[in-house]
Amino acid sequence: MRYPNKSIVLDKNLVKYIYAVGDIHGDFLTFADDLVNSCKVENCCVIVCGDIGLGFYSIDRMKEFFYTMETMFAAKNIFVIFFRGNHDDPTWFEYIEDDFANEYPHIIIAEDFTIVEREGDHYLYRILLWGGAISIDRTRRLPGHTYWSGEGVTPLPAEFAEDKEIHCVCTHSAPDFCLPINSSNLSDWYLVDMQLEKDLKEERETIGKGAWTLCRANKDTMSLWVYGHYHDAYYNNSRMNDELATLFPVRFIGLDMMRYNKVEVQDFNNITYDFYNRPHKNHIIKIFEF
Repeated sequence: MRYPNKSIVLDKNLVKYIYAVGDIHGDFLTFADDLVNSCKVENCCVIVCGDIGLGFYSIDRMKEFFYTMETMFAAKNIFVIFFRGNHDDPTWFEYIEDDFANEYPHIIIAEDFTIVEREGDHYLYRILLWGGAISIDRTRRLPGHTYWSGEGVTPLPAEFAEDKEIHCVCTHSAPDFCLPINSSNLSDWYLVDMQLEKDLKEERETIGKGAWTLCRANKDTMSLWVYGHYHDAYYNNSRMNDELATLFPVRFIGLDMMRYNKVEVQDFNNITYDFYNRPHKNHIIKIFEF
């Protein structure tokens, strides 16, 4: 279901936990199976931080995926929120009131700058969703089928310079002061796309500028920033650079993508910082427990 007022209110009687996972790249049934049968989560909301894979399949095929996911999620009281990455058709995330969206109440497709909130005992816990990124292989992709214009990051709206009591931000890409910082491994892509290096730099700087704005405005509440996109797990230590040291104690966490093989990866970040301790196919962390 799409929400026209950019606010998703989670039912406090149904949602006891909020989790985040990294890119799933269109493997919807592996994702659903891993949540239900491996992670064994229930009574929760799970936020997928972009690169969902929306737009790569026909509507009929997507209905099959969504029907199976809805059945599995409803049985465990799991609400999944999707927001866009670069490997998603942006039109899937525009508010359209249609039967397709309303058939699957446990699957929520959110626009950029949607706020997810859940009432606690004496406060509202708020999460801001901010999608988009640049595809490094965009020149090799087919426009309208495997690549869509408008995939990039939209600057943070001016209204967020005010305190909205945001506790956590979920993005697809990351601020410029977060890992990975070294882009030397992209040199081959820069040779075939002369605009790419500039666009990637602007993307990271845009999110970095937004991070400063959000952390300053919500200095009494912000504690966590989660992102996907880079297909690896990152914990950005506050001693890593001046920006992180200034913004401490906000923790910036990069999520690994979903892994498809049978080798499950033991996640150091979750063990060390007690987010969600398990070997994973989906890299899942616990954002909050009520």
